[in-house]
Amino acid sequence: MIVGVEQDSLAIKYDKRIAINKMTDKQVFELKIYNTINGMDEEVRSKFKALALISDDLAKISEDHDEETRKVEIEFEKKFKPIYDLRSKIIQGEQVDIEASEYDTRLG
Repeated sequence: MIVGVEQDSLAIKYDKRIAINKMTDKQVFELKIYNTINGMDEEVRSKFKALALISDDLAKISEDHDEETRKVEIEFEKKFKPIYDLRSKIIQGEQVDIEASEYDTRLG
């Protein structure tokens, strides 16, 4: 019967490896963290669980920050585009409708 137990054990390990292979890198990392934390002494484990929750909160805020930052970047890219297009035309030698007197006015 020991052989049967070993086969069952191997089958479980094989199933786990298949499941792990289908996981994303983030999920594998989280599983490793989970296993590491659960292997700690109780006193330390509770602290690490709290730290893991805080880390998750920080990651979510960071994602929100990145999304909002990108929205602002897109707004300013739209504002910059006509100016960059005009500058490109000037550099390429195309005629543009800008009065040189405005340059003197801005310099004051």
